[in-house]
Amino acid sequence: MADPHWGPVEPHPRGADTRRKTTTRGRRWARGIFITIGSLTILGMISAIAVVVYGYSTTTLPAANADFKTAKTYIY
Repeated sequence: MADPHWGPVEPHPRGADTRRKTTTRGRRWARGIFITIGSLTILGMISAIAVVVYGYSTTTLPAANADFKTAKTYIY
């Protein structure tokens, strides 16, 4: 049980926010590397999808019966 002489407890006591949260140089370097790799991966995936879509849309299929019509057999 709380002692009534202590008074109310402050939710954020003074001095708690004075410590500065710093990131080390290694963490910043690693974060930059991961962001670069992630960006290049996403860009590569988009490029690969664009190449497949372009190739699919520009490919023409030959006529299905073209060889059948030109094949002639002569029986003597």
